[in-house]
Amino acid sequence: MALSDQTSAYSDCYDFFDRAIRSGRGIRILVPSEKDASFLRFRLNQSRVLQRRESTRVYQRTDPQYGKCEFDKFRVTTRPPADGETGFWVYIEEWSAETLDVEEL
Repeated sequence: MALSDQTSAYSDCYDFFDRAIRSGRGIRILVPSEKDASFLRFRLNQSRVLQRRESTRVYQRTDPQYGKCEFDKFRVTTRPPADGETGFWVYIEEWSAETLDVEEL
């Protein structure tokens, strides 16, 4: 199934990203199946692609917002349910080097 190229088709995705921003750490969304989780992840990523495309139309090439999406700081992942849970999780988490374990070699 092809994804829409209309930003209006992703209002739920933009709402999820806005909630992730307001939360400070991110959010997770429970969906019924792994297939639904993958589809939501694709839609969330497509919503960012469309926002980046729109920013190239709105901003000049020299503007820092050109080709950017306000939600680029998030990573979107899917995770299986914990024991005893049903469904699948879609996580929207802020991505930063602070969340990584970094060791010198």
